[in-house]
Amino acid sequence: MIRKLLVVIFVFSGLSAPCLAENYGNDSASFFRVYDSIWEYYDQQQFDKAIGVAEKLIQHTDWSDKSLQPRLAKIYNLMGAANKLQGSYNEALNSYEKSLSSTSDTGLIGCIYMNEANIKAAQGNITAALNYYYRALLMCEYDDRYNITGSVYLNMGRAYMLTGQWKPAIKVTLQAVAVYKQKGGADICICYNNLATAYQELKEYDRSGQYYKLAIAEYKKEYGNDDFRVSFVYMGMADLLCVEGDYNASLNYYTKAKDIILKKCGLKHYYTSYCFAGLGRLNQAQGYYQKAMSYYQQALIAKIQDFNDTTIYKNPLPSIFPDLDLVDLLNWKALGFEKLSAVQDRLKNLEASLSTLKLCAKFIEKLRAGYPSEDAKLLLTSNESDTYQSIIRISNSLIALTGDNKYRAIAFEYAERSKYGVLRELRKSARAFKYDGVPDSIIGKERSINYHINNLVVQLENENKKETPDPVNLKDLHQEMFAYSLQQEELVNLIKKDYPHYYQLKYIDTVITPGALQKVIRPDQALMEYVLSDSLLYLFVADRDTFSLLTRRVGPEFHQSLKYYAKFLFWKLN
Repeated sequence: MIRKLLVVIFVFSGLSAPCLAENYGNDSASFFRVYDSIWEYYDQQQFDKAIGVAEKLIQHTDWSDKSLQPRLAKIYNLMGAANKLQGSYNEALNSYEKSLSSTSDTGLIGCIYMNEANIKAAQGNITAALNYYYRALLMCEYDDRYNITGSVYLNMGRAYMLTGQWKPAIKVTLQAVAVYKQKGGADICICYNNLATAYQELKEYDRSGQYYKLAIAEYKKEYGNDDFRVSFVYMGMADLLCVEGDYNASLNYYTKAKDIILKKCGLKHYYTSYCFAGLGRLNQAQGYYQKAMSYYQQALIAKIQDFNDTTIYKNPLPSIFPDLDLVDLLNWKALGFEKLSAVQDRLKNLEASLSTLKLCAKFIEKLRAGYPSEDAKLLLTSNESDTYQSIIRISNSLIALTGDNKYRAIAFEYAERSKYGVLRELRKSARAFKYDGVPDSIIGKERSINYHINNLVVQLENENKKETPDPVNLKDLHQEMFAYSLQQEELVNLIKKDYPHYYQLKYIDTVITPGALQKVIRPDQALMEYVLSDSLLYLFVADRDTFSLLTRRVGPEFHQSLKYYAKFLFWKLN
């Protein structure tokens, strides 16, 4: 799965002013000096300062003055935006709720609903996000003086895209286009880019290409020919052309994108990584596997601050904090090793592929544990399923090559993991939450550390996606992340030593091994378990004495029959 560059915008209503003042007087002039300074701090991205001044202003103001009351909701709204950009999602939502309770201004309420929806989407809670977007649209029907209708439709389209609902995404994004055509707005170029992505996912390549061309024209008109944002659309068009098999044209667009990104952003940058990964996929599609692997390694180096190893057999440490883009990149690298194994060093490259996929699986588990909602955890299912099926496939190839039973055990382990990843995580969390043997201070510290780490991950992502990230801020964020990581490691070691049962519930994630399974099978029993991919059926067959992995090729007819049988069983059960 390729994670495309989708663009989202976050809007909040407010004012900015040129002065900075923190003289909390009782007169309205003093109030407005401080009030304006809050927005100035926000514009300078001094979010802690903006929040701190806002809190003091709220505390020192006599809100019985009706002329000041409309400003209270806007202050809370800005605090929500500032907290959101720092990754403090719960504080942001709390500020937005306070803003809602402080106003009856329909236009502002629409802005707040959209801001809440954006946070829900960032948390992976897409159902809740869509609910808030619809509320925002309802407010806009009555009052859209802040001109957010187009933004609501655009962000709603992105929320649908995050869950692979391409047709609804296209519908609402086209509504955003209609609004921007009527009222104007630079964000129409974002709409065209997202429409191109959605149509490509639906395999409507002609329409996708048309929207990429519109997006390129709009981005150039709005930002100039060599703005780093133009490179986003070049990479989208390059990927489309690669899928269509027009490799020379694809290379041309990737080269244009690379030239802009290296000039504007440098080697160590999120977008540089994305471009190198695309060049890797292009070379892999052409059969240039060694060159593809070199590009994937360059993509890893560009993405990870402290990783600089050019050897393709080296991967990042499991201790880093991943994102889904890193998981996708490592999955492509693993596939590259598999392709390379067909032409050279078969055993070495298959084992490298397996090692890379197991690292992906660890990162997916780490991501799931850090995601706050069940919806967010379910968003990982597609990545997880692809990764686990790849592990089973590579393990099966290694069994055929070596006959070593350890690969059969690995295949079975990930077959088991593939069946109940989300349920296992939710069950672990629920059981640990109910455990009474750990002091509240330990539980509180555990949650606090995780909370700060998740906030820092968001701040790092936001900083890394700027055209020119601030090196001082990046250094500070990485140092802070390292400090919290050490605290987390020390706490986990303390829990392991003093509260072993809780440690087992919360941190140990094991599945049954073939040997342990065979011990509980009676002499007159046998067990059969399967994993189904698009083209292969993997069958695990075990009795007390033997454990086998069999494969059978399957086609569309098998899948259709299986769907029919599943519907029949569902009908009988109901």
